[in-house]
Amino acid sequence: MKQTLQTFRRITLIPGTLAILSAVDFLPSDKILDMGCGYGVVGILAAKLIGQERVTMCDISESAVKQAKLTEDEIKKYLEEHLCKSK
Repeated sequence: MKQTLQTFRRITLIPGTLAILSAVDFLPSDKILDMGCGYGVVGILAAKLIGQERVTMCDISESAVKQAKLTEDEIKKYLEEHLCKSK
């Protein structure tokens, strides 16, 4: 079975991330711990929907954390345009 990747700008969403985003509902009362956040797509979306103060993101890779910080605005814009239209 061939896996497909969805790419926007320079961020590539792997199938697992797409599966998580398609299956999860972030509720205002949730507290999210995004362990192994990578680029931070899941945590950034959660923060956009339920508030930054309710989300903690971490990754063992220092470069992944730096990348998540650098691409936060880019990811937020993409999520607004593509994933948050119905929210």
